[in-house]
Amino acid sequence: MTTDALDWISVGRIEDLPEGRVKTVTARTTSICLVHFDGQWAAMNNHCPHQKGPLGEGSIEKGVDDKCWIRCPWHGWDFDPLTGKPPAGMKTRARKCTRSTFGMARSSWGWRLSRPTRGPSRM
Repeated sequence: MTTDALDWISVGRIEDLPEGRVKTVTARTTSICLVHFDGQWAAMNNHCPHQKGPLGEGSIEKGVDDKCWIRCPWHGWDFDPLTGKPPAGMKTRARKCTRSTFGMARSSWGWRLSRPTRGPSRM
């Protein structure tokens, strides 16, 4: 399937999200956590699997092993900013927060997202 066949939705301009930050964006009725970290971009489900806290309102912080993590603003649960995986050794009930990930495409003016895909969405 080519990217032209997908339903692309504009979610903002590239300059609206500085390096090392997260942001909540909405694609139609879906809340998404957009991430700009380490020169890469990612889009994932905006809801922390713990109690559905808004990851896009969180921050990227140093945590386990001095690694950077998206920190949920509600209860401090951490997730990899590009894959959504929790730190190694986190309780088994902690799930990856990318149950719904989105295809991403960069245009000359900003980012577009497609409907959910099966794997992590990174660029």
